[in-house]
Amino acid sequence: MSSSYLPGLLLGLVVTMLSVVVLVMISRWIKNLYFPKEPEDEGSEAMMEFLVLNAQLEQRAAEAEGPDDGGGTASGPKSDGGSRRSGPLA
Repeated sequence: MSSSYLPGLLLGLVVTMLSVVVLVMISRWIKNLYFPKEPEDEGSEAMMEFLVLNAQLEQRAAEAEGPDDGGGTASGPKSDGGSRRSGPLA
């Protein structure tokens, strides 16, 4: 007879958890209803993040490329422009 309270306890726990979830959803809905997010804030924040990341990538590419003097190095030209191919697929 000691385990007869277990189903009621589990049911009470499930009902409590579901009611907490429903109350949180309702409170978020009410908050968004009275204090909506402005879409330009999200967009401008995302745009600023994109611009910062883009600038960092451009800086890294410029550092990796080195000074652009237009000429080649001792080992040959910097790029052949993709016009010549070598190998079995040429």
